[in-house]
Amino acid sequence: MARRSKFLQQIDTLIDWAGFEKELHKVGKRSVQDAAGRPAYSPLVLFKMMLLQTWYNLSDMAVEDMVNDTLSANAFCGLRVEDTVPDHSTLSRFRSELSEKRAMNRLLRALNSQLERHGVCVQPRQGVSIDASITPTANQPQGKTTDLPTGKLDHPSTQRTKSGVDPEARWVKKGNKLQYGYKRH
Repeated sequence: MARRSKFLQQIDTLIDWAGFEKELHKVGKRSVQDAAGRPAYSPLVLFKMMLLQTWYNLSDMAVEDMVNDTLSANAFCGLRVEDTVPDHSTLSRFRSELSEKRAMNRLLRALNSQLERHGVCVQPRQGVSIDASITPTANQPQGKTTDLPTGKLDHPSTQRTKSGVDPEARWVKKGNKLQYGYKRH
C-alpha cells in the first residue's frame, strides 16, 4: 500500500468526522443545491480537500487534480470514483466563507486536538523535493579536473570546449567528487 494511501486511511479512521460535519453545516448555511440546481457539495468534502492542501502544500487547482487522479485522496474526501470533484473555484469560495465566519482556526484546533489524543502530529510537506542525482554523459572531457576554475562549476564558461565533448553537460560537484553530466531535476 502506498504511503499516502495508508496515511490518509489512518487519519480518516482516527478522526470523528461527525462533529466536524455538524460544525461545518452550522458555519456554512449553504443551500442544498447550487445555482444550476445540482446538489451542493458536502462542506466536509471541501474541508477535507483543504486539509489535503495544507498537508501536501497544494494550490486549489493542484488539490482538485489530486482528488481527481488519486484514489486514496478521493476516498479520503468521501467521494466515489464516479462523483464529480469540487473545482478550485468552489474550494476558494468555501475557504472565503470559513474565513469570513472565523471558523477555520477553530476547526483546525479541534482536528489537532483529536490527532494529539491519538499521538499523531501531521507536519505539512515543506517545499519541493529535488532529485540531486547526476546523469553522466559518455562524451566527457578527458584528463584531470584539478585545473578547473573554482566557484561556479556548472557555469558554461568553466566547461572544456574540445571537440567530442558534450557542450550542454556541466561539471557538478556532488559531495567532494566532480562529475560531468546533467542534473536530473
